[in-house]
Amino acid sequence: MIKAQIRRLGAADVQDFREIRLSALKKAPEMFGSVYEHEEKKPMEAFAERLRDAVAFGAYIDGEIIGLSVFKQEDGPKDAHKAHLSGVFVEPEQRGRGVAGMLLRALPAGLLLVMILAVTACAYPCFDHALTK
Repeated sequence: MIKAQIRRLGAADVQDFREIRLSALKKAPEMFGSVYEHEEKKPMEAFAERLRDAVAFGAYIDGEIIGLSVFKQEDGPKDAHKAHLSGVFVEPEQRGRGVAGMLLRALPAGLLLVMILAVTACAYPCFDHALTK
């Protein structure tokens, strides 16, 4: 396992968020509902808005973002304790080192993670490994 720094992404991290999201769409297109060609044309403000509407964590090694997890927290009075996982990505050269598990465990204490996994065959081993470590 490597020593990645995991931290919540905020407004100041929008460039990193855009960079890792576009990398994910380019390197693992089958894992996402959007496509690189569409997302790369979006203005920076679209990425900033996405960060405001979600709970996102970045994994960093030596100051470079190498992974991302995005959760959507519910906002209703009876559901505010729940969060839905909308995506996890780790750069291919950093996989198999525990980063995905670190990103999945970054959700703040007190939030119940509700996961409905629609996982592609190639991603299942990654999720299985990340959740059992």
